Amino acid sequence: MAKNKSSGSSTLHQQIVHDRLIDAASRLNLRQDLPAAFIRYAHALVLGSSLLTLDRQDIVDAREVTDGGQEKQIDAFTIRESDQDATVFITQTKLGASFSSNDIVLLKNGLSWCFEKGGDELKSLKNLRLRKRIEELWISLKQVGPSRLRVVVSYITTGSTDHLSDEFAQERAALERYLSGLGFSDTSVQVWGAAELVQRADEIDREGCQTASVLAAAQANGKLAANTRVLVRAYQAVTPGLIDDIVESTNTQNKITTRNLKANDRLQIEMQQAFRTKGFFYERKPRQFDNELAATAETLMSNEEVGQGYLAVVMKQPSNAGRRKYLIWDEMYKQVFGGSIVEPYIVATLLTRAVREWLDGSALHYSRSELKKKLASRAAYHIARVLSFQWARGDSWVRDAAQATTFLENLKGRKRITSAQFQRAFDTVYTTIARFKEFKSDLDLSLRSAALDEALDRALYRSRASTKKKSVTG
Repeated sequence: MAKNKSSGSSTLHQQIVHDRLIDAASRLNLRQDLPAAFIRYAHALVLGSSLLTLDRQDIVDAREVTDGGQEKQIDAFTIRESDQDATVFITQTKLGASFSSNDIVLLKNGLSWCFEKGGDELKSLKNLRLRKRIEELWISLKQVGPSRLRVVVSYITTGSTDHLSDEFAQERAALERYLSGLGFSDTSVQVWGAAELVQRADEIDREGCQTASVLAAAQANGKLAANTRVLVRAYQAVTPGLIDDIVESTNTQNKITTRNLKANDRLQIEMQQAFRTKGFFYERKPRQFDNELAATAETLMSNEEVGQGYLAVVMKQPSNAGRRKYLIWDEMYKQVFGGSIVEPYIVATLLTRAVREWLDGSALHYSRSELKKKLASRAAYHIARVLSFQWARGDSWVRDAAQATTFLENLKGRKRITSAQFQRAFDTVYTTIARFKEFKSDLDLSLRSAALDEALDRALYRSRASTKKKSVTG
Protein backbone atom coordinates (compact mmCIF):
# COMPACT_ATOMS: atom_id res chain seq x y z
CA MET A 1 0.00 0.00 0.00
CA ALA A 2 2.79 2.39 0.89
CA LYS A 3 4.39 1.80 -2.48
CA ASN A 4 1.17 2.61 -4.34
CA LYS A 5 0.68 5.75 -2.28
CA SER A 6 4.23 6.88 -3.11
CA SER A 7 3.65 6.21 -6.80
CA GLY A 8 0.39 8.14 -6.77
CA SER A 9 1.95 11.09 -4.96
CA SER A 10 4.85 11.10 -7.41
CA THR A 11 2.47 11.22 -10.38
CA LEU A 12 0.55 14.07 -8.78
CA HIS A 13 3.75 16.00 -8.09
CA GLN A 14 4.90 15.48 -11.67
CA GLN A 15 1.62 16.86 -12.98
CA ILE A 16 1.90 19.91 -10.71
CA VAL A 17 5.45 20.56 -11.91
CA HIS A 18 4.40 20.09 -15.54
CA ASP A 19 1.59 22.63 -15.16
CA ARG A 20 3.94 25.11 -13.52
CA LEU A 21 6.49 24.67 -16.29
CA ILE A 22 3.88 25.48 -18.93
CA ASP A 23 3.07 28.64 -17.00
CA ALA A 24 6.78 29.47 -16.59
CA ALA A 25 7.46 29.01 -20.31
CA SER A 26 4.57 31.33 -21.10
CA ARG A 27 5.66 34.04 -18.66
CA LEU A 28 9.25 33.85 -19.90
CA ASN A 29 8.22 33.92 -23.57
CA LEU A 30 9.98 30.61 -24.20
CA ARG A 31 7.30 29.34 -26.62
CA GLN A 32 6.64 26.13 -24.70
CA ASP A 33 10.33 25.22 -24.55
CA LEU A 34 9.82 23.20 -21.37
CA PRO A 35 13.45 22.04 -20.92
CA ALA A 36 14.60 25.69 -20.99
CA ALA A 37 11.79 26.66 -18.64
CA PHE A 38 12.74 23.79 -16.32
CA ILE A 39 16.33 25.02 -15.99
CA ARG A 40 15.13 28.47 -14.95
CA TYR A 41 12.31 27.20 -12.74
CA ALA A 42 14.52 24.74 -10.86
CA HIS A 43 17.47 27.09 -10.40
CA ALA A 44 15.21 29.91 -9.18
CA LEU A 45 13.85 27.54 -6.53
CA VAL A 46 17.39 26.58 -5.49
CA LEU A 47 18.20 30.26 -5.04
CA GLY A 48 14.86 31.06 -3.44
CA SER A 49 14.42 33.86 -5.95
CA SER A 50 11.76 34.90 -8.43
CA LEU A 51 11.66 33.22 -11.80
CA LEU A 52 11.32 36.61 -13.47
CA THR A 53 14.27 38.26 -11.73
CA LEU A 54 16.73 35.43 -12.36
CA ASP A 55 19.89 36.79 -13.98
CA ARG A 56 19.91 35.53 -17.57
CA GLN A 57 23.70 35.27 -17.39
CA ASP A 58 23.29 32.59 -14.73
CA ILE A 59 21.77 30.23 -17.30
CA VAL A 60 24.92 28.81 -18.84
CA ASP A 61 23.23 25.68 -20.26
CA ALA A 62 26.64 24.14 -20.96
CA ARG A 63 26.58 20.87 -22.82
CA GLU A 64 29.76 20.57 -24.82
CA VAL A 65 32.81 18.46 -25.47
CA THR A 66 36.19 20.10 -24.87
CA ASP A 67 39.23 19.67 -27.03
CA GLY A 68 40.28 16.87 -24.69
CA GLY A 69 37.10 14.97 -25.45
CA GLN A 70 35.65 15.25 -21.96
CA GLU A 71 31.94 15.96 -21.97
CA LYS A 72 30.46 18.06 -19.18
CA GLN A 73 27.08 19.40 -18.19
CA ILE A 74 26.13 22.44 -16.13
CA ASP A 75 22.88 24.30 -16.66
CA ALA A 76 22.96 27.19 -14.20
CA PHE A 77 25.71 28.92 -12.24
CA THR A 78 25.24 31.68 -9.67
CA ILE A 79 27.73 33.38 -7.35
CA ARG A 80 26.54 35.33 -4.32
CA GLU A 81 29.05 37.37 -2.36
CA SER A 82 29.04 39.18 0.96
CA ASP A 83 31.76 41.19 2.65
CA GLN A 84 33.09 38.06 4.36
CA ASP A 85 32.27 35.04 2.22
CA ALA A 86 30.71 33.76 -1.00
CA THR A 87 28.34 31.00 -2.06
CA VAL A 88 28.34 29.25 -5.43
CA PHE A 89 25.16 27.59 -6.68
CA ILE A 90 25.62 25.13 -9.56
CA THR A 91 22.60 23.32 -10.96
CA GLN A 92 22.11 20.55 -13.49
CA THR A 93 18.60 19.61 -14.59
CA LYS A 94 16.92 16.87 -16.58
CA LEU A 95 13.30 17.11 -17.63
CA GLY A 96 12.49 13.45 -17.14
CA ALA A 97 11.61 10.86 -14.53
CA SER A 98 14.98 9.10 -14.26
CA PHE A 99 18.03 9.80 -12.11
CA SER A 100 21.00 8.89 -14.27
CA SER A 101 24.37 8.09 -12.72
CA ASN A 102 25.99 9.20 -15.98
CA ASP A 103 24.52 12.68 -15.48
CA ILE A 104 26.37 12.89 -12.16
CA VAL A 105 29.59 11.89 -13.93
CA LEU A 106 29.09 14.66 -16.49
CA LEU A 107 28.28 17.12 -13.73
CA LYS A 108 31.52 16.20 -11.95
CA ASN A 109 33.41 16.76 -15.20
CA GLY A 110 31.92 20.25 -15.36
CA LEU A 111 32.78 20.96 -11.73
CA SER A 112 36.39 19.92 -12.28
CA TRP A 113 36.59 22.63 -14.93
CA CYS A 114 35.13 25.15 -12.52
CA PHE A 115 37.53 24.41 -9.68
CA GLU A 116 40.68 23.12 -11.35
CA LYS A 117 41.08 24.76 -14.74
CA GLY A 118 42.26 28.25 -15.52
CA GLY A 119 44.21 30.43 -17.91
CA ASP A 120 44.64 29.03 -21.40
CA GLU A 121 42.61 25.92 -20.62
CA LEU A 122 39.49 28.02 -20.10
CA LYS A 123 39.87 29.48 -23.58
CA SER A 124 38.89 26.12 -25.05
CA LEU A 125 35.42 26.58 -23.59
CA LYS A 126 33.07 27.73 -26.32
CA ASN A 127 30.31 28.58 -23.86
CA LEU A 128 30.97 32.24 -23.02
CA ARG A 129 28.56 32.38 -20.11
CA LEU A 130 30.12 29.37 -18.43
CA ARG A 131 33.60 30.75 -19.00
CA LYS A 132 32.54 34.10 -17.55
CA ARG A 133 31.11 32.47 -14.43
CA ILE A 134 34.24 30.36 -13.91
CA GLU A 135 36.41 33.47 -14.22
CA GLU A 136 34.21 35.24 -11.67
CA LEU A 137 34.49 32.22 -9.39
CA TRP A 138 38.27 32.50 -9.40
CA ILE A 139 38.01 36.21 -8.65
CA SER A 140 35.81 35.38 -5.65
CA LEU A 141 38.27 32.72 -4.53
CA LYS A 142 41.05 35.28 -4.71
CA GLN A 143 39.04 37.72 -2.61
CA VAL A 144 37.60 35.51 0.14
CA GLY A 145 39.78 32.40 -0.01
CA PRO A 146 38.68 28.75 -0.27
CA SER A 147 37.97 28.52 3.46
CA ARG A 148 35.18 31.07 3.10
CA LEU A 149 33.57 29.71 -0.05
CA ARG A 150 30.42 27.58 0.15
CA VAL A 151 29.40 25.35 -2.77
CA VAL A 152 25.84 24.11 -3.35
CA VAL A 153 25.46 21.62 -6.20
CA SER A 154 21.96 20.54 -7.26
CA TYR A 155 20.85 17.76 -9.59
CA ILE A 156 17.14 18.07 -10.36
CA THR A 157 14.72 15.99 -12.41
CA THR A 158 10.96 15.45 -12.40
CA GLY A 159 11.27 11.88 -11.15
CA SER A 160 10.93 10.39 -7.67
CA THR A 161 13.79 10.26 -5.17
CA ASP A 162 12.15 7.38 -3.29
CA HIS A 163 13.98 4.64 -5.18
CA LEU A 164 17.39 5.82 -6.42
CA SER A 165 19.66 3.16 -7.89
CA ASP A 166 22.77 1.96 -6.07
CA GLU A 167 24.89 3.13 -9.00
CA PHE A 168 23.42 6.63 -8.74
CA ALA A 169 24.04 6.67 -4.98
CA GLN A 170 27.67 5.65 -5.54
CA GLU A 171 28.29 8.40 -8.09
CA ARG A 172 26.63 10.94 -5.81
CA ALA A 173 28.85 9.86 -2.91
CA ALA A 174 31.92 10.14 -5.16
CA LEU A 175 30.88 13.65 -6.13
CA GLU A 176 30.41 14.59 -2.47
CA ARG A 177 33.88 13.24 -1.62
CA TYR A 178 35.39 15.19 -4.51
CA LEU A 179 33.84 18.47 -3.35
CA SER A 180 34.70 17.93 0.31
CA GLY A 181 38.34 17.45 -0.65
CA LEU A 182 38.65 20.89 -2.25
CA GLY A 183 39.04 22.73 1.05
CA PHE A 184 35.93 24.91 0.92
CA SER A 185 34.04 25.98 4.04
CA ASP A 186 31.02 23.86 3.17
CA THR A 187 29.85 21.75 0.24
CA SER A 188 26.61 19.93 -0.48
CA VAL A 189 25.05 17.87 -3.25
CA GLN A 190 21.28 17.99 -3.20
CA VAL A 191 19.09 15.76 -5.35
CA TRP A 192 15.53 16.86 -6.04
CA GLY A 193 12.64 15.22 -7.81
CA ALA A 194 9.11 16.39 -8.45
CA ALA A 195 8.08 16.10 -4.80
CA GLU A 196 11.00 18.23 -3.62
CA LEU A 197 10.24 20.84 -6.29
CA VAL A 198 6.63 21.11 -5.18
CA GLN A 199 7.61 21.28 -1.53
CA ARG A 200 10.23 23.95 -2.20
CA ALA A 201 7.86 26.03 -4.31
CA ASP A 202 4.97 25.85 -1.87
CA GLU A 203 6.79 26.20 1.42
CA ILE A 204 6.13 29.24 3.61
CA ASP A 205 8.88 31.81 3.65
CA ARG A 206 10.21 30.89 7.05
CA GLU A 207 12.48 33.89 7.42
CA GLY A 208 10.72 35.97 10.01
CA CYS A 209 8.18 33.30 11.09
CA GLN A 210 10.35 30.42 12.27
CA THR A 211 8.40 29.88 15.48
CA ALA A 212 5.04 29.64 13.70
CA SER A 213 6.49 27.27 11.09
CA VAL A 214 7.97 24.94 13.70
CA LEU A 215 4.69 24.86 15.65
CA ALA A 216 2.66 24.19 12.50
CA ALA A 217 4.98 21.34 11.49
CA ALA A 218 4.82 19.84 14.98
CA GLN A 219 1.03 19.97 14.95
CA ALA A 220 0.85 18.39 11.50
CA ASN A 221 3.07 15.54 12.71
CA GLY A 222 1.03 15.05 15.89
CA LYS A 223 3.94 16.12 18.10
CA LEU A 224 2.57 19.40 19.46
CA ALA A 225 1.69 19.10 23.14
CA ALA A 226 -1.78 20.30 24.12
CA ASN A 227 -0.35 22.60 26.79
CA THR A 228 2.11 24.35 24.47
CA ARG A 229 2.19 28.12 25.03
CA VAL A 230 3.97 30.91 23.17
CA LEU A 231 5.28 33.98 24.98
CA VAL A 232 4.40 37.13 23.02
CA ARG A 233 5.89 40.52 23.80
CA ALA A 234 4.09 43.61 22.47
CA TYR A 235 5.73 47.01 22.00
CA GLN A 236 3.93 50.30 21.66
CA ALA A 237 5.89 53.12 20.07
CA VAL A 238 5.02 56.44 18.47
CA THR A 239 8.20 56.77 16.40
CA PRO A 240 8.15 54.53 13.26
CA GLY A 241 11.94 54.38 13.27
CA LEU A 242 11.95 52.80 16.72
CA ILE A 243 9.55 50.10 15.56
CA ASP A 244 11.82 49.32 12.59
CA ASP A 245 14.85 49.09 14.90
CA ILE A 246 13.04 46.67 17.23
CA VAL A 247 11.92 44.45 14.33
CA GLU A 248 15.40 44.39 12.81
CA SER A 249 17.21 43.68 16.07
CA THR A 250 14.76 40.85 16.83
CA ASN A 251 15.17 39.23 13.40
CA THR A 252 18.97 39.32 13.55
CA GLN A 253 18.73 36.55 16.15
CA ASN A 254 17.70 34.24 13.32
CA LYS A 255 19.62 33.17 10.22
CA ILE A 256 18.34 35.61 7.62
CA THR A 257 19.93 37.48 4.73
CA THR A 258 20.44 41.21 5.12
CA ARG A 259 18.27 41.75 2.05
CA ASN A 260 15.34 39.86 3.56
CA LEU A 261 15.96 41.54 6.90
CA LYS A 262 15.09 44.85 5.25
CA ALA A 263 12.04 43.52 3.36
CA ASN A 264 9.47 45.11 5.66
CA ASP A 265 11.42 48.29 6.25
CA ARG A 266 9.48 51.50 5.67
CA LEU A 267 11.79 52.53 2.80
CA GLN A 268 11.18 49.23 1.01
CA ILE A 269 7.41 49.47 1.35
CA GLU A 270 7.45 53.04 0.03
CA MET A 271 9.62 51.98 -2.91
CA GLN A 272 7.15 49.25 -3.82
CA GLN A 273 4.28 51.73 -3.75
CA ALA A 274 6.18 54.28 -5.84
CA PHE A 275 7.15 51.72 -8.48
CA ARG A 276 3.52 50.70 -8.96
CA THR A 277 2.60 54.29 -9.83
CA LYS A 278 5.01 53.99 -12.77
CA GLY A 279 3.77 50.60 -13.95
CA PHE A 280 6.54 48.50 -12.40
CA PHE A 281 6.65 45.83 -9.70
CA TYR A 282 9.28 46.31 -6.99
CA GLU A 283 10.13 42.97 -5.41
CA ARG A 284 11.15 43.58 -1.80
CA LYS A 285 10.60 39.93 -0.86
CA PRO A 286 11.83 36.98 -2.95
CA ARG A 287 9.05 35.45 -5.09
CA GLN A 288 6.65 38.15 -3.90
CA PHE A 289 4.88 38.43 -7.25
CA ASP A 290 4.97 34.79 -8.39
CA ASN A 291 1.18 34.75 -8.69
CA GLU A 292 0.84 38.25 -10.14
CA LEU A 293 0.14 37.70 -13.83
CA ALA A 294 0.66 41.38 -14.63
CA ALA A 295 4.27 41.11 -13.49
CA THR A 296 6.62 40.30 -16.38
CA ALA A 297 10.35 40.00 -16.80
CA GLU A 298 10.29 43.56 -18.14
CA THR A 299 8.20 45.14 -15.37
CA LEU A 300 9.44 43.18 -12.33
CA MET A 301 12.56 44.49 -10.60
CA SER A 302 14.08 43.04 -7.45
CA ASN A 303 15.19 45.52 -4.80
CA GLU A 304 18.74 44.20 -5.06
CA GLU A 305 18.87 44.78 -8.82
CA VAL A 306 17.43 48.27 -8.32
CA GLY A 307 19.92 49.07 -5.58
CA GLN A 308 22.89 47.96 -7.65
CA GLY A 309 21.78 49.95 -10.68
CA TYR A 310 21.15 53.07 -8.59
CA LEU A 311 24.53 52.78 -6.86
CA ALA A 312 26.30 52.47 -10.22
CA VAL A 313 24.43 55.01 -12.33
CA VAL A 314 23.01 57.62 -9.97
CA MET A 315 25.54 57.51 -7.14
CA LYS A 316 28.38 57.02 -9.66
CA GLN A 317 29.94 54.05 -7.86
CA PRO A 318 29.99 51.18 -10.37
CA SER A 319 32.95 49.64 -8.54
CA ASN A 320 30.80 49.04 -5.46
CA ALA A 321 27.70 48.06 -7.44
CA GLY A 322 29.46 45.23 -9.23
CA ARG A 323 31.65 43.60 -6.60
CA ARG A 324 30.37 44.96 -3.27
CA LYS A 325 26.61 44.79 -3.61
CA TYR A 326 26.32 43.81 0.04
CA LEU A 327 26.96 47.49 0.83
CA ILE A 328 23.47 48.41 -0.33
CA TRP A 329 22.05 46.44 2.60
CA ASP A 330 24.57 47.58 5.17
CA GLU A 331 26.39 50.87 5.55
CA MET A 332 25.01 52.47 2.36
CA TYR A 333 21.40 51.33 2.77
CA LYS A 334 19.81 54.70 3.55
CA GLN A 335 21.88 56.47 0.90
CA VAL A 336 20.87 54.00 -1.78
CA PHE A 337 17.18 53.72 -0.97
CA GLY A 338 16.59 57.20 0.43
CA GLY A 339 16.17 59.04 -2.88
CA SER A 340 13.46 61.68 -3.16
CA ILE A 341 12.13 60.65 -6.60
CA VAL A 342 11.50 57.18 -7.98
CA GLU A 343 12.28 57.70 -11.68
CA PRO A 344 16.10 57.51 -11.34
CA TYR A 345 15.81 54.07 -9.75
CA ILE A 346 13.83 52.72 -12.68
CA VAL A 347 16.01 54.45 -15.27
CA ALA A 348 19.20 53.08 -13.71
CA THR A 349 17.79 49.56 -13.70
CA LEU A 350 16.56 49.73 -17.29
CA LEU A 351 19.89 51.13 -18.49
CA THR A 352 21.86 48.44 -16.71
CA ARG A 353 19.64 45.77 -18.24
CA ALA A 354 20.07 47.30 -21.68
CA VAL A 355 23.85 47.30 -21.32
CA ARG A 356 23.87 43.65 -20.25
CA GLU A 357 21.70 42.70 -23.22
CA TRP A 358 23.94 44.58 -25.64
CA LEU A 359 27.09 43.02 -24.20
CA ASP A 360 25.52 39.56 -24.32
CA GLY A 361 25.15 39.80 -28.09
CA SER A 362 28.32 41.76 -28.74
CA ALA A 363 31.26 40.55 -30.81
CA LEU A 364 33.55 42.05 -28.15
CA HIS A 365 33.68 38.62 -26.51
CA TYR A 366 35.66 37.45 -29.55
CA SER A 367 37.98 40.45 -29.69
CA ARG A 368 41.72 39.91 -30.08
CA SER A 369 42.15 42.33 -27.19
CA GLU A 370 42.13 40.53 -23.83
CA LEU A 371 41.22 43.80 -22.13
CA LYS A 372 38.14 44.27 -24.31
CA LYS A 373 37.02 40.69 -23.74
CA LYS A 374 37.35 41.07 -19.98
CA LEU A 375 35.49 44.39 -19.98
CA ALA A 376 32.68 42.84 -22.02
CA SER A 377 32.30 40.23 -19.27
CA ARG A 378 32.87 42.31 -16.14
CA ALA A 379 32.28 46.03 -16.69
CA ALA A 380 28.50 46.29 -17.23
CA TYR A 381 27.98 48.70 -14.33
CA HIS A 382 30.83 50.97 -15.44
CA ILE A 383 29.44 51.07 -18.97
CA ALA A 384 25.93 51.81 -17.67
CA ARG A 385 27.23 54.72 -15.59
CA VAL A 386 29.01 56.19 -18.63
CA LEU A 387 26.04 55.57 -20.94
CA SER A 388 23.65 57.43 -18.62
CA PHE A 389 25.90 60.50 -18.64
CA GLN A 390 26.43 60.47 -22.40
CA TRP A 391 22.80 59.74 -23.28
CA ALA A 392 21.39 62.38 -20.91
CA ARG A 393 24.29 64.78 -21.56
CA GLY A 394 25.15 65.09 -17.92
CA ASP A 395 24.10 64.03 -14.44
CA SER A 396 21.51 66.71 -13.70
CA TRP A 397 18.63 64.34 -14.49
CA VAL A 398 19.20 62.39 -11.26
CA ARG A 399 18.07 65.39 -9.20
CA ASP A 400 15.43 66.86 -11.52
CA ALA A 401 12.05 65.13 -11.51
CA ALA A 402 11.04 66.54 -14.90
CA GLN A 403 14.26 65.42 -16.62
CA ALA A 404 14.15 62.03 -14.94
CA THR A 405 10.53 61.55 -16.04
CA THR A 406 11.43 62.42 -19.64
CA PHE A 407 14.36 60.02 -19.48
CA LEU A 408 12.10 57.24 -18.20
CA GLU A 409 9.33 57.91 -20.71
CA ASN A 410 11.87 57.73 -23.54
CA LEU A 411 13.04 54.34 -22.32
CA LYS A 412 9.51 53.03 -21.75
CA GLY A 413 8.49 54.38 -25.15
CA ARG A 414 11.08 52.17 -26.81
CA LYS A 415 13.30 55.05 -27.80
CA ARG A 416 16.16 52.83 -28.79
CA ILE A 417 19.64 53.35 -27.50
CA THR A 418 21.66 52.74 -30.64
CA SER A 419 24.50 50.28 -30.94
CA ALA A 420 26.79 53.23 -31.61
CA GLN A 421 25.83 54.77 -28.26
CA PHE A 422 26.53 51.53 -26.43
CA GLN A 423 29.85 51.25 -28.24
CA ARG A 424 30.77 54.82 -27.38
CA ALA A 425 30.17 54.15 -23.69
CA PHE A 426 32.23 50.96 -23.87
CA ASP A 427 35.05 52.77 -25.66
CA THR A 428 35.12 55.44 -22.95
CA VAL A 429 35.62 52.79 -20.28
CA TYR A 430 38.19 50.98 -22.40
CA THR A 431 40.30 54.05 -23.23
CA THR A 432 40.19 55.30 -19.63
CA ILE A 433 41.61 52.01 -18.39
CA ALA A 434 44.07 51.60 -21.27
CA ARG A 435 45.59 55.02 -20.56
CA PHE A 436 46.75 54.05 -17.10
CA LYS A 437 49.22 51.25 -16.41
CA GLU A 438 47.94 50.81 -12.85
CA PHE A 439 44.45 50.07 -14.16
CA LYS A 440 45.60 47.60 -16.82
CA SER A 441 48.03 45.72 -14.59
CA ASP A 442 45.27 44.41 -12.30
CA LEU A 443 41.91 44.82 -14.00
CA ASP A 444 39.93 42.93 -11.37
CA LEU A 445 41.24 45.22 -8.64
CA SER A 446 40.64 48.29 -10.82
CA LEU A 447 37.00 47.39 -11.45
CA ARG A 448 36.53 47.37 -7.67
CA SER A 449 38.37 50.65 -7.07
CA ALA A 450 36.99 54.13 -6.46
CA ALA A 451 39.99 55.43 -8.41
CA LEU A 452 38.53 54.09 -11.66
CA ASP A 453 35.12 55.58 -10.82
CA GLU A 454 36.77 58.97 -10.38
CA ALA A 455 38.83 58.59 -13.57
CA LEU A 456 35.66 57.88 -15.55
CA ASP A 457 33.98 60.95 -14.05
CA ARG A 458 36.92 63.14 -15.06
CA ALA A 459 36.88 61.73 -18.59
CA LEU A 460 33.14 62.38 -18.93
CA TYR A 461 33.25 65.92 -17.62
CA ARG A 462 36.28 66.77 -19.77
CA SER A 463 34.49 65.48 -22.84
CA ARG A 464 31.35 67.42 -21.92
CA ALA A 465 33.31 70.63 -21.38
CA SER A 466 35.12 70.17 -24.69
CA THR A 467 31.82 69.67 -26.53
CA LYS A 468 30.36 72.83 -24.99
CA LYS A 469 33.47 74.81 -25.89
CA LYS A 470 33.34 73.69 -29.51
CA SER A 471 29.65 74.59 -29.63
CA VAL A 472 30.36 78.11 -28.37
CA THR A 473 33.35 78.76 -30.64
CA GLY A 474 31.50 77.28 -33.60
